[in-house]
Amino acid sequence: MEKFLAHCGLDCGDCGAYKAYKTNSDEIRQETSKEWSEQFNIDIDPKTINCAGCLSEEGPLFSHCSICEIRKCSMGKSLENCAFCEDYGCETLGKVHSFSGEAKANLEDIRVGR
Repeated sequence: MEKFLAHCGLDCGDCGAYKAYKTNSDEIRQETSKEWSEQFNIDIDPKTINCAGCLSEEGPLFSHCSICEIRKCSMGKSLENCAFCEDYGCETLGKVHSFSGEAKANLEDIRVGR
């Protein structure tokens, strides 16, 4: 199955906010809200768990995605994702990759395949 990668390399297809949006599932919203609230030690309202994916310019974005510096940078450079950036491996991207080796591996796979 093909991955639906965000600018940073995270797979939007695996994201609870994307799954909830695509299926309009309140159950997924509740589960994702609980998981993320515990993981990030903040209160996340299940009603905010909706996202059309990082690459979307028209659909809803989860609150963090709408202010994400990586997304802003990559879109500002008209890149498909950070794998295509001259500054690949920048400090901002490194912060995401420090907690998600999978995101880094996804981008590395693209860079090797070029």
